[in-house]
Amino acid sequence: MFKKTTAAIILSAVIMAGSSVSAFAEAPVQTVVVEQEYAASAAKTWDGKAALKAGQKYVIKKNVTVSGKVTLPKGTTLTVKKGAKLTIGSKGALTVKGTLSVKSGATLAVSGTLTTAKGSKLTDAGTIKFAKTAKVTLGGKLTVSYVSLLTIAACGVIMIGLTTFVNKSKMGKAMRACSEDKSAAQLMGIDVNTTDKSQWEAALQALLEQRPLVKAYVMDEIYNMMESGEAAVASYYAGDYFTMCDAQAENVDLQFYYPDETNYFIDAMCIPSCCQDQELAECFINFMLSQETAVANAEYIYYASPNSLVYNDETYQEDMGEEAMEILYPEGVNFSEEYNKLAYRNLDDEMLSYMNSLWENLKIN
Repeated sequence: MFKKTTAAIILSAVIMAGSSVSAFAEAPVQTVVVEQEYAASAAKTWDGKAALKAGQKYVIKKNVTVSGKVTLPKGTTLTVKKGAKLTIGSKGALTVKGTLSVKSGATLAVSGTLTTAKGSKLTDAGTIKFAKTAKVTLGGKLTVSYVSLLTIAACGVIMIGLTTFVNKSKMGKAMRACSEDKSAAQLMGIDVNTTDKSQWEAALQALLEQRPLVKAYVMDEIYNMMESGEAAVASYYAGDYFTMCDAQAENVDLQFYYPDETNYFIDAMCIPSCCQDQELAECFINFMLSQETAVANAEYIYYASPNSLVYNDETYQEDMGEEAMEILYPEGVNFSEEYNKLAYRNLDDEMLSYMNSLWENLKIN
């Protein structure tokens, strides 16, 4: 019994020992297999400079710029992680033969060349931006996320709506006119000397919308309307404001205000080409420009004078008063510069006729 038991124990020990030896011998093989599988599945961080190898996985975790020619081989995956950005510079070129994946929160910005070969995959769950200089050729499979599709659709609807508004609506035409010339005609920003008929048509549309608020389009009749209080506000000349104030005598309740932008004009004495005595005409102009006569004329008509002999005259300044001097000669204004931007020019007859037809159209509506 003892011998059998001992033999059994010895046999078991041999079997166990054999098992141990067998397990020990196979362990290195198993370890090698595990290490190979891990190495194959691990993704490497790509810096945008190293060559991409076939059958490998790469990730971008920060901002990377492609400035030269780079090929993403077949069987290779490049993933742009959340918060990272892959930029293809204006001189860069990326050819995708494997899989390029842009994750949610990641960005692919293309200023250079992006080519996806047949059999490749470009998956977008983040943001793809194309600059004007971008050259894109899609020959593979493009997968766009549901959110991106909604964004594209929404942008399309918005662009269609905006285009329709700008091209068809009255306000849209006015906005378009403003964008083309910033020094606009007071109401909406149209250059008062433009020869672009579309701008004048846009101005007409804006004035037609304003029409229900306008009591009348008048010239000299404005005196009675403003002096009597029949009209509340009017666009008119600074010199005539003082004439109206004089008419109201002690009951003056008028005020004058300069808009942020206004047009400028200058009255002039001209000698026509058919003049029979040019020398006499020049003598009269010189007389009107002499200090005593020029000051008397400026005080009578209440208009600002461009003649320095007038506005530097102390007696003239005292007679006009502080309020009038501030209105007629505002401080901090470079009249030469403002005049060049905002003064009316003499347009050709065809353009003036066209503008007049628009004006008549406005008055009869």
